[in-house]
Amino acid sequence: MMMFVEIYARKLFENITRKAVKSCSVLLMFLGLGVYGQTGTTQFPYFLSLQEGNSPPPGVFLPGTNNRAKFTNEGLFLTELKQFQFGAILLQDLAFNSNNGIDVSFEFNIYDGDIVGTDGILMFLYDGSIPDKDMHMGATGRSLGYVFSRAGESAKSKRAKGVPGAYLGVGFNISGNFKVKNFGESARINGTDYGWPGGSLQGVSHVTLRGAEMKLPQSDPYQGYRGYPVLKTVSTVSVDKMNRGGAYIMSNGVYKYDFGTQLPEKETFNLRNGAIANSSEDVNYRKAYISLIPHIEGGFKVSVKVQHGKEITTIIDDYHYETSVQYYENAESINGDFSNQDENVEGEQKLFTLDSSVPEIFKIGFAGVTGGRENVHMIRNLRISLPYSAEATDKAFEVCDVSTSTFYSLLNDIAYSGHISNPIGANENIDPYSFSFYNADMTPMVNPYLYEDDCGKWEYNPEDGMISFFPKPLFSLKKAIAKYSIKGKSGGNGEPYGEESYRSNVASITLSSKSCSMPINPSVRTRVNQK
Repeated sequence: MMMFVEIYARKLFENITRKAVKSCSVLLMFLGLGVYGQTGTTQFPYFLSLQEGNSPPPGVFLPGTNNRAKFTNEGLFLTELKQFQFGAILLQDLAFNSNNGIDVSFEFNIYDGDIVGTDGILMFLYDGSIPDKDMHMGATGRSLGYVFSRAGESAKSKRAKGVPGAYLGVGFNISGNFKVKNFGESARINGTDYGWPGGSLQGVSHVTLRGAEMKLPQSDPYQGYRGYPVLKTVSTVSVDKMNRGGAYIMSNGVYKYDFGTQLPEKETFNLRNGAIANSSEDVNYRKAYISLIPHIEGGFKVSVKVQHGKEITTIIDDYHYETSVQYYENAESINGDFSNQDENVEGEQKLFTLDSSVPEIFKIGFAGVTGGRENVHMIRNLRISLPYSAEATDKAFEVCDVSTSTFYSLLNDIAYSGHISNPIGANENIDPYSFSFYNADMTPMVNPYLYEDDCGKWEYNPEDGMISFFPKPLFSLKKAIAKYSIKGKSGGNGEPYGEESYRSNVASITLSSKSCSMPINPSVRTRVNQK
């Protein structure tokens, strides 16, 4: 029962407005819902405002000794306005099964300092079986805390391994260097070739996917220094048609470069928003949406969208991250990193096959980095949920003040059917018997089809999805509000929509009174178009 309550309470938390509403319902005060889990995996959806004061929320860990991440009532500041800053968090108590994919969203603000911008923000997934004591971040700077940074033997103190058990890194890279190879005495990293527009910046404002760590034994000197290849990268700004605007890795490990602007011209924008924005009414508002959907051939379909102002633009659309990836280590010394002989002479690139099989359990982390330039990096309002959960919508009706009214309760709600790699959303996919009312304290009703308060009595009929409302005298003075949720139907293999973790958000039905002498039906059952 407690797990059931927590799922819905968290969804309600996200739907509560800050405006007081006069109703017959009790006003609930939510003081913050902490990280929670059961037998090593987390129940969804998960929400963390990152605006709860100056202490890390339960289950949030700050890795490393030079970590500058700062919790505030405004958000989580990953970097200060200084050069060479690094901040990161690991949600170590948040483990989730990878079978059904994941949706991640968060607001971000990158502002002040250099108008060109510096490195950026990273969201990453790693193997949840890695012991917490063994977890650390990758190199800073162009590596964004995810990838390694190798170095020659004479500069071996500059070496830094990548994230252990890394699976996927999503970089919101302001300077553009996260995607580009580098071969130097004290910094070596694989990536796309040089030649991006912008000189030393190498193509600004990119969303970049990097892949998994190469699985090597601890005895191998390159353990932690292999893998993490660039999978796909896309610029969010306008690019001249003669210049590179994106790239992706082909099956042979070679990069294919796309030229010119990669987004519709009217939807181009800079990831660096330049100011803290509190709502989508502000053109500076930025929110990232990252989706991993299981691919029918294995691996995931990865999509990244960014909201800028009111517009939501797809940057990376259904990229197939396969379970095996051919790639080149293309920042190699002629005699390897561990030899003093010609240690800074670049050699031939080497082809590798990366095992990018999906870990059974994922965990998640975030990082922010500045290099030689300065910016503030801040994130907040993190939400993690399962793709294709049922969707309930708030709705309002005007009904009779003194006589019984009946209306269709599932208007505009949808659930999904079909394999999770390509589901279909529709109203008829809702399991009508999954409907549940909630008490004022957000516990589910013992009888999920009945709810009563000072305004009246609600009765739900699972046969047709209709609710009958029997008003009380107080209803003529106040609005009546009831909360409910739904699920999809149980299906076959790859159709998990009937599971509790796929239950919808908690939605509200608001009734206002209308003087009438006869019962009225304020709505008729309506078929909703498929998504």
